[in-house]
Amino acid sequence: MIDSETNLHSDGMNVFFAKYSTPCFWLAFGAVFSRNSHGWRILFAVLPFMAAFFQFSLAVVRLHNGVLQYRRFAKCRAIPRREVVSCGLTWPPFIGYIRLSHFVAPWGRLYFVLDRNLESNPFRRADFALLRYIRGQPTPPKRLAQESGTAGDREALLKLVAAGAAGALVTLLQFAAADAGLGAIPGRSVLEKPWQTTTFPWSILERLHLLGSPLMAAALCVIFVALAVHRRRRPKAWLCAFVAGLALPGVFLHWPVG
Repeated sequence: MIDSETNLHSDGMNVFFAKYSTPCFWLAFGAVFSRNSHGWRILFAVLPFMAAFFQFSLAVVRLHNGVLQYRRFAKCRAIPRREVVSCGLTWPPFIGYIRLSHFVAPWGRLYFVLDRNLESNPFRRADFALLRYIRGQPTPPKRLAQESGTAGDREALLKLVAAGAAGALVTLLQFAAADAGLGAIPGRSVLEKPWQTTTFPWSILERLHLLGSPLMAAALCVIFVALAVHRRRRPKAWLCAFVAGLALPGVFLHWPVG
């Protein structure tokens, strides 16, 4: 049974995927589509922008000391049990909803990021402790113990994924800067070895160029991923993940385009 001492919250990996990384993809897709569309077709660019806005507006829910709360940006708000009408799944295993007795801007319902799925079998119906609590249903103690026992590993993995994504983004931004005209040859693709068309004495691109081949970049990426996973509980593990992310684009962008 979920009592007042139990702490439940939206899963960190789900928050990273549903509230941050996927909306960024929709924004990038919408920006590219709008630049290459004309006339009435520009209206289709509204759809990815709306999807990004929806996911950015997702709430992070937590149960702390018997109080159910949600936060969209900075401010936390309580959810009184008397105002809850129903709840359910919108996009399992990432997004759920809570229907309240009043309108919740801007979608009417409160859409939130789900906690970790308690059901490990993918062929069975998903089971979430937060939804069980909202519905007043009991949760098996064994499943709650498994949830708390793996929380530390999930948070460490989330930090590594975020550091790796940041490293890959740094390299990709430099490739994009080279292709945008900072010494690049007009009309050349970003896949056509942009480090050969510009000079960045300080650039990470030159460090990747010294590897000489995608196989070397892949080897560097694998080595630092292994180091990050092995040292995931240590304070400097994120640095290994960051370096692995720096090398990852070089695995693909080293290949010449025919």
